Amino acid sequence: MDERIQRAEINLSNTTAPRYLLEISNHFSKIYINLPLNEIAIVDAFINHYENKGLQGLPGRNKASTDVKTNDPQFASKVQAAKQLKLWHYHIARKS
Repeated sequence: MDERIQRAEINLSNTTAPRYLLEISNHFSKIYINLPLNEIAIVDAFINHYENKGLQGLPGRNKASTDVKTNDPQFASKVQAAKQLKLWHYHIARKS
């Protein structure tokens, strides 16, 4: 078994019920298993913090997904979808 897949399975298994629920898409899962191990650790830390404490005290930035560049050809439809679906995204803080 690929070391990254094994690591992902270990890190995403949790024996206690999380306080907050985080859903991960199939698309993200495919990206996750191909990340370098140091970036997997960053994502895992984010997931663990979120599941136990939510966004409270989490380093990084929670941002509304309505912040689309105005010169984007799909500006209006992206903003409309983000508002309708109440989409947000999080910028994980990481040390360079």
